[in-house]
Amino acid sequence: MTSIVAVVALAVLQHAPVHGVVRDAATGAPVAWSEIWTRGASTRSDDDGRFAIEVARGDSIHARRVGYRATVTLVTADSVTLLLEPSAAPLREIVSDGAVAASTMSAMRRVASLRESGATTLADALTRLPFVSSRSSRGGVALSMRGSRPEQVLVLLDGVPLNDPATGSADISDIPLAALASVAALPGASGARWGSGASGGVLALSTADASSATLIAGSYGRVSASVAGRATLGSARVHGGAEWGTASNEFPFVNSVASPSVSETRVGADEHHLALFGGMSAPSLGATLLVTRNERGLVGPMNVRIYDGARGRADRALARVTGERATWTASAALRVLDVRYDNPGVASSRTTSSSVDADLARDAARITWRAGGGVDWVHGSALISMQRPRVFASAERGWEHGAWLVSLAARADAVRDASAALSPSLTIERRDAVTLFVRAAQAFRAPTFYDLYFASPQFVNGARTLRPERVQFDGELGARTVAHAVTASASLFARRTRDAIVWFPGTFSWSPNNVGRETVLGGEGRAMLSLPFGSLEAWGGARTTRLFVDGLDAPTPYVPWLDGGALATVRRGPLAVVATLIALGPRPVVTVPHPTSAVELPAVAVVDLAATIASPINRVAATLAVHDVANTRWQSIARYPMPGRTLSASLTFTP
Repeated sequence: MTSIVAVVALAVLQHAPVHGVVRDAATGAPVAWSEIWTRGASTRSDDDGRFAIEVARGDSIHARRVGYRATVTLVTADSVTLLLEPSAAPLREIVSDGAVAASTMSAMRRVASLRESGATTLADALTRLPFVSSRSSRGGVALSMRGSRPEQVLVLLDGVPLNDPATGSADISDIPLAALASVAALPGASGARWGSGASGGVLALSTADASSATLIAGSYGRVSASVAGRATLGSARVHGGAEWGTASNEFPFVNSVASPSVSETRVGADEHHLALFGGMSAPSLGATLLVTRNERGLVGPMNVRIYDGARGRADRALARVTGERATWTASAALRVLDVRYDNPGVASSRTTSSSVDADLARDAARITWRAGGGVDWVHGSALISMQRPRVFASAERGWEHGAWLVSLAARADAVRDASAALSPSLTIERRDAVTLFVRAAQAFRAPTFYDLYFASPQFVNGARTLRPERVQFDGELGARTVAHAVTASASLFARRTRDAIVWFPGTFSWSPNNVGRETVLGGEGRAMLSLPFGSLEAWGGARTTRLFVDGLDAPTPYVPWLDGGALATVRRGPLAVVATLIALGPRPVVTVPHPTSAVELPAVAVVDLAATIASPINRVAATLAVHDVANTRWQSIARYPMPGRTLSASLTFTP
């Protein structure tokens, strides 16, 4: 009998292979390159978060990764799932297609799937992202979520803001797809996490550490090439790459402003870009690096010839380092943006802005504490040289009881020229077959340097000191469910902003003014169906956005009351076919109480079609895409024509 017990005990204690996966506890997405260890062995998770390790049943298995809290799990079976809770200052947002953040609507796309749908640039990718409205003129990108203005959307790269301190908005047309792993849209105010500027929503870009080489050719002289690679150095993994691209953008269009209308060719809108990117990931240390140069012709609207020779160049540099030790997380970031404008014989300008940021976070007593600060510097030919220091402190606490999840957070910010602001948030979620969630938050946006120092001397209603925007209430009530092959989510939302900073025409130029009240009411929905041969996804939103100033009640310009899209994917062996639909309702172009067709851009629907053939043997994928299949002639911005139907072909090698 004793010998039998000994044999059983030996069998129980004997080490055996255990397979598992590491996932983000908030999104369910796989967490790559996590450190996994037991008393006698260690390994790393792969790109899909999976791992295998020798461990005895009843023993403990540990996991950690920079940007996440370490976790310990008891091994009781042949497979385990390790959930890592994101820390307050994550190195990066790791997301996957279809993942849903807690207590809010959200949408995530992997760059690999965006390429498969025919996207060749980040601007292309954003048009395929639910809950995001993207518009452009002269090659730039302007974002909106839930009726917000571009300066109310905070854009983050691995947690570092990309918004220009001078203007408040983020033109991210120079960010290469090759540098990114995923793109995530998080609508709603996030002042308790990110402070100033996150009043309408957050766009989170996550850098990639994969190896690839891509060559793209398209209509109107578009050519680009990118290469990226990675290597393991001891316990760290480093990655880096480069992208180069050019386009002539000389496309035909109908000049509807001329009388009579005439067919012309859009010239002087060429663009050229170069980007270098890299980073490093280790168990307790991470880094991100990005350097870009983007030069383009800045031809003006139809029939305005004064801008035919205008050109612009933007140089960007960004670096961030994050480290962890025990329960502490520290990070520091430096970013520089140099923007030049030259219109020979008319005007020239140059603005340089730079920012230094540092923060420190700690988990203690089940509360995540975070504090930090930074300084913004701006110097321009049309601006006086200025610097603006800022500091913040925040606390976040979560509770879980049965099916209920509650999160309470608050952040206090002090910014020169914007006084101090407190941004609290509360989220409650009840998980079940149909999960219900509710969120309420406040946020603020400090006046930018352009708001404060670049205004025309002729102010609307006289000169005044600008006050910071204040989101008095941002609320959301929603539900989501997963039933077999169907995933669906929907929400109703409302936002009320006091002292919104809006630019209005003055006597000689445009000037900013505090609007008494800005309101947004609406709803959003999204549904996904997974099939054996592919998938189908549809999303849409409806909203009413109003500005109330000096007795005027008018809709916010360029915000459609209705928009949406659909994405259908069919797979048969190595072939994947993707159809994308993007639809926009009418959009007012001026601030008037009751817009008519004379001051509105009409509703538009654009269809893209892409086909990809992938060879698993040599890891090569070829994509052929037709953009705007119906050759719809539309305008993203009034009097700035879009090119209509275009073609693109890409070849991607992933060793």
